[in-house]
Amino acid sequence: MGRWLLAVHDRPVITPIRAGVSDDLQEILAFAVKEAIAEGAAIATLVEIRGGAARSLGSHLAIAASGQTGEVEAVARIAGAAGHDVSTIKGSSCFENIDRFSAVTLLHHDLDAEEEILLASLKSSAFYIGALGSTRTQKRRHDRLKRLGIDDEALNRIKAPIGLFGPTRDASLLAISVLADVSAARLAAYP
Repeated sequence: MGRWLLAVHDRPVITPIRAGVSDDLQEILAFAVKEAIAEGAAIATLVEIRGGAARSLGSHLAIAASGQTGEVEAVARIAGAAGHDVSTIKGSSCFENIDRFSAVTLLHHDLDAEEEILLASLKSSAFYIGALGSTRTQKRRHDRLKRLGIDDEALNRIKAPIGLFGPTRDASLLAISVLADVSAARLAAYP
C-alpha cells in the first residue's frame, strides 16, 4: 500500500510535485500541515497499489469472473453495482492483476473450459477461488488436477460448489449466491 504525497506550489499553472510515498498516517498529516502553512496547499492522495493498478482506498475487493456469458454478466452487473472492481478472464494471461484482494469465480459448465484459468488462479494469491459444479464434479476436478501434479493444499483452496445457497438455474440468483459467498470469505480473510 502506498500513499502519494503531492505538494502544490503557488505558480501560474498549478502543477503537483511528487514529494514522496508513505504509509505512516502521522507522516502524511505532518506533511499536509507543513505544506499548507508554507505554500497554502497540499494534497495527500490515498490509494492502494495492488496488482500493478492503483485503486481508491476502500475498494478492497476485485472479482475476476470466467465462464458462461449470462452468468458472468450477472456477476459483473451485481458486483459492479456493489462497487467492486470486475474483470472478465478469458485466459491465464489476465492474472498479473490478481492479488490477495481478488476473488476468482469460475462459472463454467465444462471442466476442460476452466482448466487453464483454474491452474493459473491456483498459482495466484487470490483469497477466494470458487467453481461451479456439484460435489461429484468437484471430485472429478480434484482427480484431474491431481493427475497434473497439483497438491492437496492447493486443491483445498477451491470452493465448490460455488455460492452461499443451493443450486439455481437463474443467472441473477447464482450471481447473488456467489457474491454473498465471496463477501463472507472476504470478511473472514480481512475482518
